[in-house]
Amino acid sequence: MTKSIVRCNGDILVELRKHSIDTILYRDGNIKIGEYDGVDFREKQASKEKYQIAKNYMEKILELLTSCDEIISFVYSDIIYIKFVYSKCIIIAFISGDTMTFNKEIKINEETKEKILNCKNKFLQILEIKDVE
Repeated sequence: MTKSIVRCNGDILVELRKHSIDTILYRDGNIKIGEYDGVDFREKQASKEKYQIAKNYMEKILELLTSCDEIISFVYSDIIYIKFVYSKCIIIAFISGDTMTFNKEIKINEETKEKILNCKNKFLQILEIKDVE
């Protein structure tokens, strides 16, 4: 089951799929709960309890995105995909365990690779996902 955190035009979309919450949309400091089909987000009514759960996740996610400011998106599926900015280029890292490859032939320094892996680990921890082997 895909889980993701995506920044897009100032919004943050979180495919959580936990606690009966499919997707969280964070826009202008407001949290919406709903469904995302890959194209459109549709808001759904949710209880105060679900909004509190979503708020708790968003606090952790905002902290993650602040510390990993070059990251555009995290996607957990068959492997982990991380889209990030490096030397003014948009790069996608494909990660399985601690093995990382990239969509472009570009020399990425070890410090950046380590930061990407640390951000990946925080992402997995926040969404309570076991690492992909």
